[in-house]
Amino acid sequence: MTFMEIRKTELNDLPNLVTIFQEELPLSIFNRLGQDFISDYFFVSLKHPDCIALTATDGKRSIGFAVFCLNPMIIWLKTILKNPFRNFFSLFFLILKNPRLLFDLCLALLKERQTVKPELLSIAVKKELQNQGVGQALLQNIRNLLKEKGVTQFKVGVWEEMTKANAFYQKMGAQFYYSTRLFGQTMNCYLYKI
Repeated sequence: MTFMEIRKTELNDLPNLVTIFQEELPLSIFNRLGQDFISDYFFVSLKHPDCIALTATDGKRSIGFAVFCLNPMIIWLKTILKNPFRNFFSLFFLILKNPRLLFDLCLALLKERQTVKPELLSIAVKKELQNQGVGQALLQNIRNLLKEKGVTQFKVGVWEEMTKANAFYQKMGAQFYYSTRLFGQTMNCYLYKI
């Protein structure tokens, strides 16, 4: 890759970022909740003062993104409340299809109360541009912005079966924090110290 720019996410980035999210983060519960939910998630992340949303571009198109939040539960709630009828029912019907999901969500909320709050919620790069430094640049920009805000550590969760993502976070200096079962799968959480 010859040119890459990392900048704050803008509203006109959202359609491309939703596509990247759907393609590169297939295990995310957001994908199970649908494209509109993902779009609301980006919109809320873009507007909320406790969030940092960055987009990587090649000068013509979005090629990756990173979203960080000081308190991830706020983003979940605000995303649902952005369009409460649609988003609540998306979640409700997902739980109806998979009742275990409600149990897993409750356990996740309990675990969340006991852990570091600031979290890198998502980071993804278009498949054909992975391993070219885009993810590394996004993560470094997030770290720099957090350092300016006085944040000293943050966590990131990644599904255990996403071996390349686990290796990426370890390579970037994250320390294993804990594992948890969520939605019938194991999620590894890593801790970054800034």
